[in-house]
Amino acid sequence: PDQARNLVEYANHPKGTYWSDLRRSHGKEQPYGIHTWCLGNEMDGPWQMGSKTPWNMHVWLLKRRKLMKWTDPSIELVACG
Repeated sequence: PDQARNLVEYANHPKGTYWSDLRRSHGKEQPYGIHTWCLGNEMDGPWQMGSKTPWNMHVWLLKRRKLMKWTDPSIELVACG
């Protein structure tokens, strides 16, 4: 869950946090402003389709959703799996 939250913070938070300041140190002063985030669509990890029961996938998604929306309430999440 932390990686998902950190990515949102890196991409969308203006400044003053570890991840947003890291983005700024990489030369991108303004946030990327990514609005739509897809979860579970990568086919190279333990979240891969068929590796989790529907309930476990639901729990996996809810944990990430909570932290991502807490970091940026304006984002939209799309779930695959």
